[in-house]
Amino acid sequence: MMSVFDFLKRCAVVAILMMITESRTFTLDVGQSVRLDCEFYMDNFHMFDNPVIWKKRQQGSTSSSAQINTMRNIHRPFVGTGRFEVALMSASPRYRLRLDIASKSTRL
Repeated sequence: MMSVFDFLKRCAVVAILMMITESRTFTLDVGQSVRLDCEFYMDNFHMFDNPVIWKKRQQGSTSSSAQINTMRNIHRPFVGTGRFEVALMSASPRYRLRLDIASKSTRL
């Protein structure tokens, strides 16, 4: 049986998340590259418990999207193109996940 003290001790661990990067929409022309940054503050951040992901959604679509990554790992079919690169910069409690997407004519 758990004592009240043990219960309160377990409840005291709270992750505080504050997004720094504002939500943006990018519309690119063919041949353009883009750098996307997701910057945030978080106490007790652990990439396996709190993965940061990027999703691709076609313009005009409200429901369908494709997950590009889980943290530094690029998913198929994106990984096969050689155009996507992810970097994580950390200076606890401040973190930045950067996604670079090269144009079809440029590979990273």
